Amino acid sequence: MDTNRKNCFVYNRRKGLTLVELLVAIMVTSIILGCVGSLAYAMSYTSENGENIAEKQAHLRSATMRISDLIRHCRLICTLEENNISIWRADDNGDGRINLDELVYIGSDFDRDYVRVFEFYDDNRVLNLDEIKPMVTGWSNYGCGSFRYTRWIPDCHNVVVAVDAQPPLSKTAYISFDMEEGGVLRHYQITASLRGRAGHLLNNSATAIVTDDDENVN
Repeated sequence: MDTNRKNCFVYNRRKGLTLVELLVAIMVTSIILGCVGSLAYAMSYTSENGENIAEKQAHLRSATMRISDLIRHCRLICTLEENNISIWRADDNGDGRINLDELVYIGSDFDRDYVRVFEFYDDNRVLNLDEIKPMVTGWSNYGCGSFRYTRWIPDCHNVVVAVDAQPPLSKTAYISFDMEEGGVLRHYQITASLRGRAGHLLNNSATAIVTDDDENVN
């Protein structure tokens, strides 16, 4: 009888976990939970990062289309100075002259970390080509308080604005820049050619806009 009780006692002791086994189980469980947590975080980060890239790409496509359309449909590329082009957006009043509220600047600042558009409104004073100022001083030199300043492509880098020929003979404009997406720096370029360039309004030396077509160049 004593022998049976002893065997039963030993059997019951063997059914429980030892301290070492319990610690091993806790450690294994912690590792599994840690892996699950890391996987969940990675999936969440990937999803969020993908959404950010998609949102940035959508904004970039919209801005690219707007800038391209603005250049394609403009009358002239008037100047290229200090990483900015000035364009004669349209002849709104049909006078064959550049009015201040028809003038638009496209480009960047000295840091070259965004692409912005600067345009005037409610000021129809006439400008000749040699009166168009560089972007950095233009808006203040014109003495005009009515303007819009919009960063169409923010958070980009190394913005470079170029043209195929010296303005106002330019027919194509190029705006290149780098943008970080998902930790990778990607290079982009906007290329736009004028469709209705008003070269016939330029004089033979392409230094001024004139009204006599007999003195104009194409």
